[in-house]
Amino acid sequence: MNTDRSMGIEEKAEYIESSATRNYFSEVYSCYINGNYRAAVVSLWSVLVCDAVYKTQKLFELTGDIWAQKKLAAIEKLQQENSKSSEWELDLFEGFYTNKKFIGIGEISNIRDIQKKRHLCAHPVLSEDNALYTPNRDSVKSMILNALDDFLIRNNYYGKDVFPILRDTLKEDSEFYSELRNIKPLIIKYCQRLTRPATYQIFKDFYKFSFRLNDEDAVKYRRMNRTACLHLYKEVKKTPSLILKMKEERDFFENVSFKTNTLTFLFHFLSLNREIYENFSEEMRDRLRACRDKEAEDDVFYGLKIASMFLFKTPDDYFVFLKNELDNNIIKRFTLAEHLFISEVFHDVDCREILQNISISYAENSSTYDDADNRFDLVLNESLLNSFTSEQLNKLISCFDSNSQISSRRRSGIDKIKLENRLKEIST
Repeated sequence: MNTDRSMGIEEKAEYIESSATRNYFSEVYSCYINGNYRAAVVSLWSVLVCDAVYKTQKLFELTGDIWAQKKLAAIEKLQQENSKSSEWELDLFEGFYTNKKFIGIGEISNIRDIQKKRHLCAHPVLSEDNALYTPNRDSVKSMILNALDDFLIRNNYYGKDVFPILRDTLKEDSEFYSELRNIKPLIIKYCQRLTRPATYQIFKDFYKFSFRLNDEDAVKYRRMNRTACLHLYKEVKKTPSLILKMKEERDFFENVSFKTNTLTFLFHFLSLNREIYENFSEEMRDRLRACRDKEAEDDVFYGLKIASMFLFKTPDDYFVFLKNELDNNIIKRFTLAEHLFISEVFHDVDCREILQNISISYAENSSTYDDADNRFDLVLNESLLNSFTSEQLNKLISCFDSNSQISSRRRSGIDKIKLENRLKEIST
């Protein structure tokens, strides 16, 4: 849970997930407001411990986490042997720090300090003037805010070991997740319960499955794994320190499979996330460029050429390349799917007109009847057809007179009528 650190105690307390913890915390706040500072600190430690147990239980319920299961069993055993023992309390927080990475060094240091202050407040430790230790108002407020920010309002239960859960969920429910739009809610659901370091590690695991491995499962579920990888990276990008970590671990991200089918997924990913490519070594960049420039043999190779935006300095450079490859019949397949992908990559660039003209040029250059059928499937798609200007429509209509492969095929009359009808619609 990310909350504004400038928020007050009452506002932050609303974000405590456990209703029991919220109720217990109200006692802490009441003591603080009424000036009972020693009681506030003693109660605060008890609330922290109760919430740590709650989070451990929740972790086990949600994920079957082995560490959580062992901790709960150990706590139960210790309490049966000595219900007054508190030896396990700080140890539980240490586990959240060392084992689960739920909290960092700053958070565990603050929690250790609260435990020390709790002992000073709860036991008759007298000062030099025989007065009980009593913290001041500001220090108690600081402890309460630290407890909230560092632990109480956090709900990141999952760790890096959630990767196999996500991977198996996609695999076992592959029929549902083959609709790729269904993957985003799944990733978001888990990321809400993940620490940033855990998100990064899971992203790396999916990166490896998506772009390096070529075993049966990796091949079969690559589209889904790649999509999960995309959504995880969106979460990783929110944390600058993780982007820096990616740069430090460049060798990991350059270690990919160069099998063409796998490369198409990598090219797609890099086109949407150019900054990853920019961190690659010159050797890796040259190798990827060479893969794009290989002689096209089938649709897979065409895909490498189309999804190569990351190799160009500007969108204009890419569009010049794309038009040249299409006009020279080097790329032989260009469908609405590719058209939409290009629009997605250049979503912040006004490229509609240039894509329209490229599509028209692609249709004009049809070399066979079947070729013309396929190419006119693109320009006659409703979304594209309805976007053409009268000048563009006239250009398409005129190619029926200049290219017999377009005009002499069976579908010619039907296709031409669609264009003429659309021209009439926008001309009246």
